[in-house]
Amino acid sequence: MHASPRHPPDAALAARGRDHLRHARGLLALGRWLGPWADGAALPPGVERAGAPDSPFVTWHAQAKPRRARRLLLIPGLHFLGPDDPRFSRLASVLTQTGLTVIAPRLSSFLALGLDPSLFREAEAALEHVTAHDDRPVSLMSISFGSIVALHLAATHPDRIARVVLFGGYRDLDVAFRYALGGAVAGTPAELRDPLNGPAVLANLAPELLPDPRERAAFCAAALAFSRRTWSRAHHREDKRDGRHLRVGAELAETLHGDARRLFRIACRLEGDPLAVALDAIERARARVAFLDPGPLLPRVRAEVTCIHGRDDDVIPWTESQRLARDLPRARAVITGLYGHTGAAGLPGPRALARELIAMGRALSALSGLAR
Repeated sequence: MHASPRHPPDAALAARGRDHLRHARGLLALGRWLGPWADGAALPPGVERAGAPDSPFVTWHAQAKPRRARRLLLIPGLHFLGPDDPRFSRLASVLTQTGLTVIAPRLSSFLALGLDPSLFREAEAALEHVTAHDDRPVSLMSISFGSIVALHLAATHPDRIARVVLFGGYRDLDVAFRYALGGAVAGTPAELRDPLNGPAVLANLAPELLPDPRERAAFCAAALAFSRRTWSRAHHREDKRDGRHLRVGAELAETLHGDARRLFRIACRLEGDPLAVALDAIERARARVAFLDPGPLLPRVRAEVTCIHGRDDDVIPWTESQRLARDLPRARAVITGLYGHTGAAGLPGPRALARELIAMGRALSALSGLAR
């Protein structure tokens, strides 16, 4: 009787096992650094960051990165610091703990608090940069208004995108604008939300509100200065309603003239209601900002998409992620009370804790999955 030959191990099964192990390790690392118990200012050790201030890209990777690490293109939101925002940089550093190499573009329009088609050209240049020496598909993640950039890349370059995570994204721009200024949308009541966003929102509606190009340019410059002086860039929550932003707004308004001064005072809530001013401008701006509508892009996205949103987001309503997930071919929404628009939101009461921990687990699993 001859002995049966020993069969070699199933290579595919072994590869899947290694993949699941890496995913589990990444999930544990993310839980350590992004859980509500984590110190929001602490950084994981051994992360290298590259990218001079004038470079179009910033890169993060762990010193002990895998030999062929998956690359993540991380799209920032509308912020004057872009990838240099300490909170964004910390997130990128944490994501390297899953084995990712993270690359973020400096999008000039977002740095100036603007929304224009250059966003897509610069993002496509970033994708070319990321895939120049490695043609494997990349993972893609966006923050806030960066969702339109991520969806554009996923729709126009489907063969280059492996997985997508949209954090705090929007389905309808006008809904996001109205909500940011306190409007009632999707069942949420009309109420004062983040009072620091008025100048930035109205700056993007300035072509409809300020016919004089000189007044328009002065208003946009004042809006950027207001954001630089009032928007948080730290790892802790700041009091947005202690009146400091009103003093800054009044000071900057005095540097403007005519309609620009009047509009800036309204934007800063020194007088009038910015929502009332914006509503008509939003309607008149529809054709001009049609390139920011995700609708035509959604059916063309082939990658799996996870839409993560904080239930207490005071800039874009969480229902927008539900709508994105509904309209994308392969998507799900994860709504959590543990993360707000700018970071961790803290632990909820005991009744909601179990539900929120499950949602957090799903969100962190999606982030860990970007490295697979």
